[in-house]
Amino acid sequence: MLNDLLEKERESFLKIADKITLDNDEVLIRMGENSDCFYFIISGEVEVYIEPEFVINVLKDGKCIGFMGVVERKKRSASVRATKNTKLYKIYAEDFESLRKSKERDLYIKIIKIQMLESIGHVRNNNTHLLHKYNQLVKAKNEKITYGALFISVIISIIFYGFTLRIFLSSVTSMENTTLFTSVILFVFGGLIFSIVYRSPFPISDFGINLRRWKLQIYESLWYTTLFIILITICKLAYLYFMGDADDSRLFTLPLLNTSNISVSVLLSFVYCIFVVVQEFIARGVIISTILNFLEGVKHSGLGAIIMSSMLFSAQHLHLPSIAFAVLVFIPGIFWGWLFVRHRSILGVSISHIITGIWAIQILGLNNIGIPQF
Repeated sequence: MLNDLLEKERESFLKIADKITLDNDEVLIRMGENSDCFYFIISGEVEVYIEPEFVINVLKDGKCIGFMGVVERKKRSASVRATKNTKLYKIYAEDFESLRKSKERDLYIKIIKIQMLESIGHVRNNNTHLLHKYNQLVKAKNEKITYGALFISVIISIIFYGFTLRIFLSSVTSMENTTLFTSVILFVFGGLIFSIVYRSPFPISDFGINLRRWKLQIYESLWYTTLFIILITICKLAYLYFMGDADDSRLFTLPLLNTSNISVSVLLSFVYCIFVVVQEFIARGVIISTILNFLEGVKHSGLGAIIMSSMLFSAQHLHLPSIAFAVLVFIPGIFWGWLFVRHRSILGVSISHIITGIWAIQILGLNNIGIPQF
């Protein structure tokens, strides 16, 4: 506005203006306050907002702030804060009103006309900005609804998986090893869940199927898994020391090499590796990702997602003879959940899960101390 005034008019106007300075993030105007003054930005930048996270406009050099509130004598309709160090002219309402009652009346009228025209432009820009914000909010709401529906579909699929597996195991009690058959059932339900996710409006990479920072993923996976299997080994040592069987006190029982049919054991181990990838896609990739996106912005949503996915992961093992095993897998489930949230990919988590499972069962032989085989 000041650029639209003649030099003499500008000098007269600035006689009633005080120069002030705002620091970065300093609040200039609060919504609901009385409109007792208005401002012109000399240099810097401010943002106009309703809520701290809902910014409706950004004003820079030469722009006026709070003029309409002074003219209409209404309370502030929004808050204003500096986004950087900002210098302004401050004009009190009573000083501006004094121009109308003086020989500077023409200057008073001219300023109002200029600001009215500028305000019309502000209204148009604000409407465009608010429409954009509204569309963003509608999109975010629709995404949350879609994630919620996706989560429900996955949970229903997991429930059916549990029932199907339990019914199947009850009907084949004569089988010595049901790993291959239970794996087939998991693959079928895993394919069902993958199709549900694939048909959603979200990219499959959002559900952990990606190679984001793959080198760092693998490095961290190997490093933390090494620490984890050392802990497992120490736990078995403690078990052997305090509660071990005198007939077999070996730390490394190596059941993979002590079987009558090594080729079958190798095949089952290979199937187990594929089994783990499918399991991690469901438990971490789909469940955690869905919860994180549905609860976006909610405090501690990451921790809640990890705990919930670990509980569902444990529940997938309730078909096994030992309920204790289903409880125990909750602990590595927390670890793998944390690892997934760090990278949002199932690559490193799957590697860790495979190494931990093979070490625990095929090297330490934890099934010999009451924990059933995978």
